[in-house]
Amino acid sequence: MVLGRYAAVVNGVNGGNFVFFNSPAHGADWGTKENLAGLPCSDPANYDDRIMPTFTQDTTLLFCFGSCETDGTCPTPATPNNVTFAVDMNQYGGSTANGVFVNGNFNGWCGNCNAMDDSDSDGVWMVTLPLTQDSIEYKFTVDGWNDQENLTAGSSCTKTLGSFTNRFLAINGDTTLATVCWNSCSGCVTAPPPSTTCSELFFSEYGEGSSYNKYFEIYNPSNAPISVEFGVSTVYLSGNGGSFT
Repeated sequence: MVLGRYAAVVNGVNGGNFVFFNSPAHGADWGTKENLAGLPCSDPANYDDRIMPTFTQDTTLLFCFGSCETDGTCPTPATPNNVTFAVDMNQYGGSTANGVFVNGNFNGWCGNCNAMDDSDSDGVWMVTLPLTQDSIEYKFTVDGWNDQENLTAGSSCTKTLGSFTNRFLAINGDTTLATVCWNSCSGCVTAPPPSTTCSELFFSEYGEGSSYNKYFEIYNPSNAPISVEFGVSTVYLSGNGGSFT
């Protein structure tokens, strides 16, 4: 981080929006953009950028990075809290070969600034970030912004503003979030194996064609062998509504 005071000359006649970057490269490094989300000097309709006051004469404006003070007295930087994010991508329908990322108003929705890790190849991607915000909006994305979550408005973990529905988190100290499924507020649900739902033989399929073309299938959901023989297991047939034989 480069500390100090910096100045720039701009035309304030037309107003508009602006924002500061803490970027030694002086480029479009959106990961270094100041975070003003929820502060009175930000414009939530324009990515929480600052609102440029209009003026028609030479004017000196004083600002503090990431803060709304205008008298040049900057507040003491907030102590960051470590927030751990985790998303289960095992039921994601596409490829994660180019990485999974977390994007939010804390990093200017920058795309590929905060990459997540799945070094153990279990399909669960994680990352821990130091954040100073009291609350954040965020979502998980694939390959930067190549794909993103489409979250349901009104669900338990989201906040909707206009046409945007994002995940929402209030931060109060170091936080480890529970692993959630892609596009969900809860963990991924896996169907139980058949042996946990049925422990006895059952008819799993039958079919009837013309004349004598008929069949049925019996399924054994357990791992134990079952003897199907006369006197042990019996299948009864009722032909054309007649008696069972």
